Amino acid sequence: MKQTSKILFATAALLALMITALVVSCGDTGTSGDVKTKWTVNALLSHDANTDSVHAYLALTRDGAAHSAALVTLEAPPADSATPISLGGAGDGTYRVTFSPRLLHDTTYIKVQSLLDQFPFSYTLNLPESLGIEVVDLPDNRVLASTQQVQVRWKAPRFADGYILVVQPALPSNLAVGFKRILGTSDYTEDPPYLTTLIPLQAFRNTQSDFQPGAFNVWIAAYADSPINTTQLPFVLPVGFAPNLNRVGVTGQIGGLFIGKKIVLTAIAPS
Repeated sequence: MKQTSKILFATAALLALMITALVVSCGDTGTSGDVKTKWTVNALLSHDANTDSVHAYLALTRDGAAHSAALVTLEAPPADSATPISLGGAGDGTYRVTFSPRLLHDTTYIKVQSLLDQFPFSYTLNLPESLGIEVVDLPDNRVLASTQQVQVRWKAPRFADGYILVVQPALPSNLAVGFKRILGTSDYTEDPPYLTTLIPLQAFRNTQSDFQPGAFNVWIAAYADSPINTTQLPFVLPVGFAPNLNRVGVTGQIGGLFIGKKIVLTAIAPS
């Protein structure tokens, strides 16, 4: 009987420790249950087909101040037996790493540990797989006239929650407004295996609606969850992505991007 009581006591103690670990995993809490330490985690995992590289970025704050004493890693599922990838800290609360796409897995666990604060954090992200962009009804040199509507299409990859279309002048001297949008389902048509959308004519005009000839870069990107802007991206994300992390003691925004290879369109003035 005494042995059984010891086992029950040990089991109860272990359960209490597990519950405590779950609580502190999202912030230091007091005996009243109030969160004493508040964290923010903002992160992006992006695969850019133009550079054939993957960039990981994470910004961490503790009670509103940049926190640089954390260990940040990217980890694969245990069954993959892959070595974790560490993000180097810059001393300002940001952590970064660039690595080969060959090291990517379907599922990535973004992990943050601050041992002195008893703060273990993990987020599961499925990064969208590759996609390519094609132009419909343009010659091989991809030249378009001022009145020509341009269609682009791509194949939907796995793990994509949605898509971003970006059109911007290749040169700063070009005053065209370009185009940037998170595409809703009403913005493209489905013709399996392709999704097709139109580039608005206004993308090639200035704010006075005057046609601006020249070269234009066009990207289609697939996103997962809620990506953030970083200096590694070749363009600024359109407005519309919101914080998606709301745990006890932890808020922030985390997402992933696959950026397809850009195409270059050349707009020519009317003859």
